[in-house]
Amino acid sequence: AVVTGKHVIALVEIATTGDEADVEQLLEGARIYGRERGEEPNALVLYIGVRPSSELVEECKKHGIVLDNSPRRIALRLAELDEEAAGA
Repeated sequence: AVVTGKHVIALVEIATTGDEADVEQLLEGARIYGRERGEEPNALVLYIGVRPSSELVEECKKHGIVLDNSPRRIALRLAELDEEAAGA
């Protein structure tokens, strides 16, 4: 999914448990989006339905992916990113 704010474009992937394949799919989606739309997303988000494993947390950190199992926390983080982008 693509979520747009005033200053942020976020690509969001929804997965049941989350694993390295979901991270790769999200990264590939960002490359395709950039190529097709001519603009890069500002944020990548992986929403999973369970508590993430420590390995998944580390993999997402490595790529700057927002990882959470709470839609509310994701929404708050995207709002923060949008505010930060407005001030930049």
